Amino acid sequence: MNPYKVLNIDQNAGDQEILKAVALAMRERKYPVKEIAEARMKLMDPVSKAVENFICVMDVSPFLKDLNVKPVSRPAVASSDLNYIGTPEQG
Repeated sequence: MNPYKVLNIDQNAGDQEILKAVALAMRERKYPVKEIAEARMKLMDPVSKAVENFICVMDVSPFLKDLNVKPVSRPAVASSDLNYIGTPEQG
């Protein structure tokens, strides 16, 4: 999800512009509320905003198809496997 696209703003937008864009996006209802809220959170935090700026500048799609990465399958954990988490034996 590109927060700049969701809020229809450019990368130089300040906090006030971001908040106005959030209000406008909520009124227009082009995206789900969850995506709008996530976009706001990402762009209001300076560190997250810097990461988003880097991601938006870099086009990684050519590299992704070459990686051929498959998700790692992990076995489900049964509640019986968690028996080791208990209280110490009373003696």
